[in-house]
Amino acid sequence: MGWDELPSILLEDIFSLVSITQRYYCSQVCRSWNEIFYSSVVWYTFVFDGVTFTRKKFNLF
Repeated sequence: MGWDELPSILLEDIFSLVSITQRYYCSQVCRSWNEIFYSSVVWYTFVFDGVTFTRKKFNLF
């Protein structure tokens, strides 16, 4: 069994536990991991950092 053959339920749990940046890097491993990256289960909880939307490049006003 290779890394690309891990069950999707297991990968979804792993992706849910790592940071957004790490999710992105994990999604670059193979096609099946990339599909998990776009799964709604992985993005069920999304926490916004207050600094993210206060940076000048994200602020339209």
